Amino acid sequence: MRRALERYARRLWYGSAEPGPAWRLAAGLHRAALGRRWQRPAERPSRPVVLVGNLTVGGSGKTPVVMALARLLTARGLRVAIISRGYGGRRTSRPRRVNSADDPRQVGDEPAMMAGSSEVPVWIGVDRRRVFEAAVAAGAEVVLSDDGLQHRALPRSFEIVVIDGERGLGNGFLLPAGPLRSPPERMAQADAVVVRGPCDGPSLPGQVFELEASALVELNGSDRRGPDGLAGRQVSAVCGIGNPDQFAAQLGRLGMRVELFAFPDHHVYRAGDLDGIPGPVVTTAKDAVKLRTLGSLPERVWVLEVQARLPQPLVDSVLTHVGQFRP
Repeated sequence: MRRALERYARRLWYGSAEPGPAWRLAAGLHRAALGRRWQRPAERPSRPVVLVGNLTVGGSGKTPVVMALARLLTARGLRVAIISRGYGGRRTSRPRRVNSADDPRQVGDEPAMMAGSSEVPVWIGVDRRRVFEAAVAAGAEVVLSDDGLQHRALPRSFEIVVIDGERGLGNGFLLPAGPLRSPPERMAQADAVVVRGPCDGPSLPGQVFELEASALVELNGSDRRGPDGLAGRQVSAVCGIGNPDQFAAQLGRLGMRVELFAFPDHHVYRAGDLDGIPGPVVTTAKDAVKLRTLGSLPERVWVLEVQARLPQPLVDSVLTHVGQFRP
């Protein structure tokens, strides 16, 4: 059912047909209910809080941007922490630090992935203000928020809005008629807008960045290859992410012949989900942390590792902000 609803929403939000009157009315009611709450909160935090969010539902590349910033700031000798709601995990009102061995069903797939892929502390919790305070109490000098643009209780000092260059803002309508969680004018209140390329859609404001494939790593083995290590092979692309077609296209650009098996975003894999899917299977790092919990898998499962190559003006802006931060 959920998979069918996601397919229907994608057609409605990103198709060529305009939503009908009932959908437009629902979007108008959403806008009226928001009032002025969609605007950026004015409160300043006690430490630099660099928030990476988006205006739309679904994946846009936020988490790779957060991880790239974590590497950048850590390399400058700063104590960095990442905070997240922990979507897809068990709701927790108290802040919790995520360990690499934690079950993604408890802490969420993206926090589990970040905790296992970086040396930066990752904290989760529904109340991002409390999570921020816990990270600072544990010694963080800079806090990176993975999502939270619409979470007004979290003070922030620098906002980055990430847009999917292929999908853009969809049909431009607010939920449920379109994919927007906030009005498009919210972009003007952010400190930076970055667009994930390649950009096939209409021109969008912002600096372009790309997710670069860095390696193919065997899920439960020691084999590691270059990102084009399966070039020329027929592969099954298995993923439960916001934009599965983009993942399949990326594998295609690496020379693979791809058949896509898409699950709902943040899908919790169960035994039998991959039955009948021919190998080799290629999946994302976000899906890999959940697939590892299964008892049996097809012959070989490969994980495509990617990194965000941040535009230099964004890097300069973030470093300047952190260096000159005043509460």
